[in-house]
Amino acid sequence: PGSISDGIQDVRDLRQRAHRPSPAQAPVADQPAPQAPAPSDDDAARTFDAWTPFGEAPRAQGETERGPAAQPQADQADERREAPKPAHAPSAPEPAKVPADPTRRPAPTRRTAHEPKGRSITRRALVAGALALGAGGVFMYKRAVDSYRRESDASVVLIDPSAWTDLVAIAAGSNHSLGVRRDGTVVAAGGNAYGELDVSDWTDIVAVSASDHSIGLRSDGTAVATGKNDQGQCNVSDWTGLVAVSAGSDFSLGLRSDGTVLAAGKSNPLKLDEIAGWSGITAVSAGFAHALGLRSDGTAVACGGNREGECDVQGWTDLTAVAAGDNFSVGLRSDGTALAVGDQKCITAHPEYHDWKSERELDVARWTDLVAVATCPKSGCCMGLRSDGSAYVTGYTNLVDQALERVLDWTELSALSLGRSTALGLKKDGSLLVTGSYQRSDNIFVPAVQGDE
Repeated sequence: PGSISDGIQDVRDLRQRAHRPSPAQAPVADQPAPQAPAPSDDDAARTFDAWTPFGEAPRAQGETERGPAAQPQADQADERREAPKPAHAPSAPEPAKVPADPTRRPAPTRRTAHEPKGRSITRRALVAGALALGAGGVFMYKRAVDSYRRESDASVVLIDPSAWTDLVAIAAGSNHSLGVRRDGTVVAAGGNAYGELDVSDWTDIVAVSASDHSIGLRSDGTAVATGKNDQGQCNVSDWTGLVAVSAGSDFSLGLRSDGTVLAAGKSNPLKLDEIAGWSGITAVSAGFAHALGLRSDGTAVACGGNREGECDVQGWTDLTAVAAGDNFSVGLRSDGTALAVGDQKCITAHPEYHDWKSERELDVARWTDLVAVATCPKSGCCMGLRSDGSAYVTGYTNLVDQALERVLDWTELSALSLGRSTALGLKKDGSLLVTGSYQRSDNIFVPAVQGDE
C-alpha cells in the first residue's frame, strides 16, 4: 500500500538526517567527510518486519510490505543518498514539504532505531508476549490434558463381579463402592481421587460406610478410615467401643455400645458437640449436612442443617431404623411403613425427574412391607428393601432412569446401598448386584461393572 511505502521512505530520511554532520563536527577543508551508510531496502523492511499487524496475512520469506524483495539498484540508491558537504559549503535549502493527501490513510506509528521508546514498543511487546504465551500455553495445556486424561483413566477401578463374592456387607459412596468379605477383608472399586480405595490392608472388618471417604468398623469396636480428610472426617483412629459407623458428606459418626455417639469432621452447620450429648441411641445415620439418631424408645433425634425441613422428626415414633440423605430424612417403622421429611423431590415420585412409572416407584409414604431403607449423603434418591427381597426406589439422582429400572428387577436381596451415581444390592448368597456408573476425573461417566454398557 502507498501508506507503507511512504513510511519506509520516512525511516530512510530519519536515518540520513541522523548521520548528517553538524557544523561543530564538520570535516577539515580539503578532507572528504565520512559518508553515512545508506539505508537499504532490507534495513527499512526489517524495521517493519518486527511485527505483523492484526488482520494482515503473514509475509512469505524475503517478502516486504511492498511485495517481494527486489534487488537494490545502484542508480536508485545514489539518488537517495545525500552527498557530504565541506564545512564552508552553504547548507542546501530544506525541500518544500508536500501537503499530505487527506484521502490517504496515514501510516501506522512504528518505532525505528532513532525514535524514543513509547506506545509503539509497548504494543509490539504485548503482541510478542501474547504470541509467546499462546504458543507456550497451548503446549503446556496439551501436556497437562494428556497427563490428566491418563490419570483419570487410571483413577477409576471398575467392579469385577468375580472378585465381589462371599460378601457380608456393602456400601456405596459418592464415587466408589465397598464390599466386606466374610473373612473380614474389603474390596473396593470406583474413583480414588482422595485415596478412598486404599483399603487393601484392612482386616477384621465387619461393616463399612462410604461418602467421599471410607470408614471401616472392626470386630474389636475400633474404626479405620481413608479418603478425603479436609475436615478431619477420617480422624477416627482413637474411637473405641463402637457398634456402628456412618459416613456423611464431610463428617463421620460412630455409635458406641453405651448409646453415646462420637463425631469427627465439619462442625458447621452440624453441631458436633450437640451430637456428643446424645444418649440412649441405637442407630445413627450421617447425611449431607445433618445427622439422625434413633433412640431406644423408637423416637428420633436430628441435628444440623434444616434448609428443607430434614430435621423435623420430633413427632416420629415406633421407629426401627433411620436414614439421612442429601436434604431429606427417612424413618422405617415397625409395621414396615416409612416416614419422610425434607426435599419433596427426594421422597416422592416426582414426574419432572422420571418418565417411567411402576407400582414400586411410589412416594416413600406409600411404601409397605419394608425391612430396610437406604439413602446417600450426596444423592436425592431413596431405596427401600422389602421382606420378599425386592426393592422400592424413588427421588432423583445421577442414575439414569434405565439404571433405576434395574433396581426394580432385583430379587433375593439381603441389603441395599445407594451412592451418588450407583446402586448396590447384596444378594442372600453373598453375590453383588450393581447398576450405575462412576465419574472419572475428566467428568466422563463409565459403567461401574466391567463389560457393562
